[in-house]
Amino acid sequence: MDILSSAILGGVIWDGIKFGGTLTVDHLKKSLKKWLLKDEEYEAIVKTINEAQSEYKRTDKFITAFVDDNKEICKIIERINSDNKNEATVNQTIYENKGNVFGTVNGNININGEQNLEKKL
Repeated sequence: MDILSSAILGGVIWDGIKFGGTLTVDHLKKSLKKWLLKDEEYEAIVKTINEAQSEYKRTDKFITAFVDDNKEICKIIERINSDNKNEATVNQTIYENKGNVFGTVNGNININGEQNLEKKL
């Protein structure tokens, strides 16, 4: 798992348990809503963390190291990272174009709400 993903997930988990509480699916969903996890994946992370030995839950650094070393959690994060690879959203408004627009488009084109317009080279 990349260091940024484990640090973010570790911080979110730590925020959920640092005062002696247990981690909940609701806390993860609210904190990681942009990660687009499936319900089963939230539940798997929560179960893994809540069943971890208390030594791992003493500080945010310990929990981040635990997350980074846990194969099940790493597989979930790797799926998220691979699903989001090479995706970008570009919003551009062209008011007046007096020339050609060049670029490479991989995927769908959406102009004025109409998708899958014919791509011309």
